[in-house]
Amino acid sequence: MVFSFGVNDTTVEGGAPRVDPHVSVENLAAMLAGCAARGWRALVVGPPPIDDADQNARTAALDRRFAAVCRSAGVEYVPVLDALVADPVWMQQVRDGDGAHPDSGGYRTLAALVRPVWEEWTTMVRSEGR
Repeated sequence: MVFSFGVNDTTVEGGAPRVDPHVSVENLAAMLAGCAARGWRALVVGPPPIDDADQNARTAALDRRFAAVCRSAGVEYVPVLDALVADPVWMQQVRDGDGAHPDSGGYRTLAALVRPVWEEWTTMVRSEGR
């Protein structure tokens, strides 16, 4: 099971994040526990940046908390936020688009970050017969 979420959780509505960070962390922990209870391996890809520095700061804080949850659960975590913030293709395409989603070049960059972990993870899952 592959999860990736969190950016929309950090959107401010009415002066507060759409989803309290504690709730986002609890949701991730519950999903990972559910996977473990069913014998499913999980992989979590961290939330990517958007064209909003304040929201990216909130997302970075959530990203660190997600990484800690995954470490505690023994689940592979792929952080992408810092690398994508520093990537001119991702950020320019996000700015040129809707402020959150890049064009194909940005997604190629994201895929390149995830691919090594994905390949290792899928090999492990297949070797376990899952």
